[in-house]
Amino acid sequence: MKSLQHAAAATLLALLTLASHASAEYVGVKYCLEPSMGGKCSTAFVQDAHEDIHACYNIPYEDNDKVQSFEISEGDICIFWKDFNCQSSHTRIYSGLTNTVTDLKGQISSFRCCRDTSSWCANGA
Repeated sequence: MKSLQHAAAATLLALLTLASHASAEYVGVKYCLEPSMGGKCSTAFVQDAHEDIHACYNIPYEDNDKVQSFEISEGDICIFWKDFNCQSSHTRIYSGLTNTVTDLKGQISSFRCCRDTSSWCANGA
């Protein structure tokens, strides 16, 4: 069962990466309520802040302040905020695939992302 879950997760990540890169203005983020991509997980496609500097994804109420790990589509970057609408304190820049939150663990309410890591695009961070 565990290997089937890992295979399904790998397939989802591959599809997430392909889907997000197929549309140049969106970044794919899968976030989970447990460390190491465990527990309940959800996927969001967030508008690239290069395209819209005000682009911000608010975590749904039922998952607010519970996110502990996430995957960001390869080559893209995100910053996570403590409050809704990308306000208040925020994390460092995260990139790459699987990450366990080390700052603001269990306090994330929103995030903003950028395609490619050549430059940060979320003014105010």
